[in-house]
Amino acid sequence: MAGRLDVAVDRLLESDWSPHTDLRDLGLSDPVETAKYEAAARLCASTFNSIAGQKTLEWMIGNFLMQMTEPQSGEQAAFRDGQANVVKQILYQLHIAKHGVPK
Repeated sequence: MAGRLDVAVDRLLESDWSPHTDLRDLGLSDPVETAKYEAAARLCASTFNSIAGQKTLEWMIGNFLMQMTEPQSGEQAAFRDGQANVVKQILYQLHIAKHGVPK
């Protein structure tokens, strides 16, 4: 993972953000389920660790996480939150692929 993406992951992990689903709710105390989750994270990593994937993710971070625009409506705010959360989920999957599921 590129240095800037490492920084983005670190900031995400230091923030109060967490994945929508608590990992315990996914049954990740079961080694088989943990392996499936980590395999999915590795697939995500193989996509976003390519040169094109890194450029795409950097663009997404710049447009969906870093741009601070005042939404015109509640619907627009929800849409922006959704875009940002997709990027955060990708960053979290990259972290899982690199470090495994937290114990």
